[in-house]
Amino acid sequence: MILNYHLSVETHRWSLSNSLQNPNILDHWDYFETRTSRLFDYIALFNRLFVIASGMHEPLVNSEWPW
Repeated sequence: MILNYHLSVETHRWSLSNSLQNPNILDHWDYFETRTSRLFDYIALFNRLFVIASGMHEPLVNSEWPW
């Protein structure tokens, strides 16, 4: 448990220092301008999933998964 914590702290420390030294690294995973439109895309996707699931008369996710 302690080893895992220290590994996590070291990873975050490396990640922060690396992104400060190379700010262009952040460009591919932080698209602030498109965040809102992507949120609405996800909402539409989840709405479709719930409509499909309600017509199936079965739960969308099987509680016995994985088999």
